[in-house]
Amino acid sequence: MDNVQLKKLIDAINTDENKQRKKDAWTAYQCLEDNQEAYVRERLEYLYPMTHAKFRIGDISVVKKVIDKKNKAYKTPPIRTLATKQQTKALEEVYNKNNFNHAFAMADKYLNLYKYVALWLTYVNPQENSEELEGEFYLHALAPFQYDIVLDEITKKPVMFIMSYPSTDITGGSDFKNEIIADSEADINSEVTKYSIWTATEFIRVWVDETNNIIKTDLRTNELGVVPVGFLSYGDTSEYPPANNLHKQAIEWNVELSDLKTAAATQGHGQLVIEAPEGKQQKTYHMGMHTSIVLPQSRKEGTPPTKAYYINASPDLAGQLSVLKFDLSGILDSQGITSSSVISGGVDDVKSGFDRLLKEADVQDIVEYNQNLYANVLEPTIYKILQAYDSALNLARFTSPDITITFEKPKVLISDKETLDNIEKREELGLLLPWEKHILINPNLTEAEAKKKEEEIQAYKAEQAKAMQDAFNMNNEDDNQDDEGANE
Repeated sequence: MDNVQLKKLIDAINTDENKQRKKDAWTAYQCLEDNQEAYVRERLEYLYPMTHAKFRIGDISVVKKVIDKKNKAYKTPPIRTLATKQQTKALEEVYNKNNFNHAFAMADKYLNLYKYVALWLTYVNPQENSEELEGEFYLHALAPFQYDIVLDEITKKPVMFIMSYPSTDITGGSDFKNEIIADSEADINSEVTKYSIWTATEFIRVWVDETNNIIKTDLRTNELGVVPVGFLSYGDTSEYPPANNLHKQAIEWNVELSDLKTAAATQGHGQLVIEAPEGKQQKTYHMGMHTSIVLPQSRKEGTPPTKAYYINASPDLAGQLSVLKFDLSGILDSQGITSSSVISGGVDDVKSGFDRLLKEADVQDIVEYNQNLYANVLEPTIYKILQAYDSALNLARFTSPDITITFEKPKVLISDKETLDNIEKREELGLLLPWEKHILINPNLTEAEAKKKEEEIQAYKAEQAKAMQDAFNMNNEDDNQDDEGANE
């Protein structure tokens, strides 16, 4: 890739549209990490520029609660199987030693939050002159503001992966440039941004200035022969899928909650109005959260005195609360979360009611859908990249062409007695084959495993029955001998 092509790529990364995508992703991440209050305050300041400082802030972590509810795919890590037991054991060692399951769990969280996710697998060589040290694999789940990706239009697989950290025009505050240029040469100043770019054949580092002009490039061969990133998207195009608006919905909902909390507090305070002759020095009076209004009086003869009243707001809190609950239900519906219950109670019970609703909601369909994507797309991709590293390092540990991923199915949440009663009724009605009851008890068994288990049980029963029959026959023989002896 020459400098002309690199310049076009850098310009495309820095378009306003792409920057806005990353900025939205950063805001969503902040809401996920319980840092949404600043965004609620910012929105209130926009809506109420003169009075925003007096609002009671609503700050319920809608994003975190919703994502935590859906983020269950890797609650129990899947069973990963290769062609031989030796390869499977070696794979388990790599995954456990380098905490890959944590990275997959983070990927599940990001997929639910953003509708797409990237997993970057890298290998760090040990320090020089340290023969005893081993290299380490690192699997990183990346948020959209950390990278850009180019997908093949037909296969939808990554053909180019670009790592870059967000600048202040995206984060609004923190600057990651020190991390980006940590390994830069001394002549590269702090206004430089670095990009790391992978294709199947090349690894390129590019340094650009504030106007995106290329200062320096470092081109190397990508010895892996693959792009070292797995990408998964809910979309079916080579573009990024439509953004998940959960964070925007959460901010707007907390603005509504702020309105409600402020209205609830306001009805306990009135607007105090003071009448005073003109020219008399006045103090500033305060009443609750409000500042009093001072009304000067006219001295002109015949002019009636200026009057005002103690004004007490009477907001329709019940109506506002109904809208708040309705909007929250709409947010959950848009995220595929439904529940048979509703949020009940007053203003102070909104949070606890929201928690109860989420607890009762069933998201198993979402979890199983994601698990299916991971088993068929993301996990096999990461294995292929790991296999490429293994080959490049001449280790030859993973020669299996494919990996099999099996997620455990959740056990139905009913008591053992209810399960056994159900089995008994089905057997009475002739609706159950002998081996099927094992799958009802343990849904993770395959049909072959259930049949094998039933055969083992029947063989054991037959063996026990034969032993009892033999014992019975032996006792009869002894009794017969005793009877014969007595007759003699």
